[in-house]
Amino acid sequence: MRWTPVGLELGPGPGRGAWLCRAHPVACLDRLGRKPVLARALRAPVTNHDVARVRAKLDNGRDE
Repeated sequence: MRWTPVGLELGPGPGRGAWLCRAHPVACLDRLGRKPVLARALRAPVTNHDVARVRAKLDNGRDE
C-alpha cells in the first residue's frame, strides 16, 4: 500500500509505502484504519474514505 497524490493505493510504485499482513490484509487494514499509525507510517493524511476504498479493493480480491 502506498500514498500517492490521488490517495491511498495498493501495489508497488512511487511514493511512501506501508505493508499489510499477507495472510489477512483486510483484518490488518481494519485494525490500522482505526489508529493514526497508518498516517504516521505514510507521513500523509489518511481519511476514512481512503481506507474504505482500499478495503473494497481487497474485499474484491484485487491486489493492484
